[in-house]
Amino acid sequence: IYRTTFDTATGTFTEAELVIKVDNPSYLALEGDMLYAVSEGGRDDNSALNAFRYDSTTDSYTLLSRQPTRGASPCYVALHKGYAYTANYTGGSLTAFKLQSDGSLGEPQLKQFSTPEVQSHIHGIFEAADGKSIYVTDLGRDAVYEIEAPLTLRHTTHIEKGSGPRHMVVAKKMAYLINEYSGKVTQLKESRGGLEVVGSFASDSVGGRGSADIHLSPDGRFLYASNRLKADGVSTFEVKKDGSLREAWGTCAGNLMRATQNGRGVSGDAVNTVKYWDTMAGGYRSLRYENLVQVF
Repeated sequence: IYRTTFDTATGTFTEAELVIKVDNPSYLALEGDMLYAVSEGGRDDNSALNAFRYDSTTDSYTLLSRQPTRGASPCYVALHKGYAYTANYTGGSLTAFKLQSDGSLGEPQLKQFSTPEVQSHIHGIFEAADGKSIYVTDLGRDAVYEIEAPLTLRHTTHIEKGSGPRHMVVAKKMAYLINEYSGKVTQLKESRGGLEVVGSFASDSVGGRGSADIHLSPDGRFLYASNRLKADGVSTFEVKKDGSLREAWGTCAGNLMRATQNGRGVSGDAVNTVKYWDTMAGGYRSLRYENLVQVF
């Protein structure tokens, strides 16, 4: 894990410095002096969540605890109501860890969503607007689950078949979901009966089947969605008063973009080309990764 400082006035970064050595930390969550990082292994026995504490006197991080996720390929970590949660992509499960008084992790509790008939791919965890529950995206089953801490399923919202729900952003009574395969942004309305689908808007217009992340601007006026694999870049939408979207413009980044933060694109891994099997397309696809942080 590397650390850098960003200057908002000049748009420049300090040189990245290595602060934590840990296996495959593909997603992080921060709270106070604590840093939680997944180790995204491809099997149950090499997948874990790590808890680190920052010491300002030594300007260093210390590993407090490491617990297995009991589900393979944890790709997301989030904190909610005294728990740390991991989304286990290959495992098709959600793991909850009770946070101890010192910030370390309790024993893992697992909720499995896969069935013998359908493989789940849990991809993200997002707190509801009222803070009382979390929304969990299932790319494999085209669903969003509402979970009450620690692991009680309250509602299931079904998304159009083949969409591939990936990441969400929640604002007041509206939520927006980016779908990896369809390349659409789904507008959702929070209600007592769970999330309701209101409409959808195209983010990926070229069939890249790799839409990735989604964020609102701090003032809530604009929505940003990242697209990969073809015409990589960020789609920008204006949020209208009724919560619906109007496409404003798109930015072509020229690099694979796995995540964004308030319009700042992030793409990771060393420069190389890899192949992976696309189940929906029924063939191999190539990806080019570049170790860049881009600012728009």
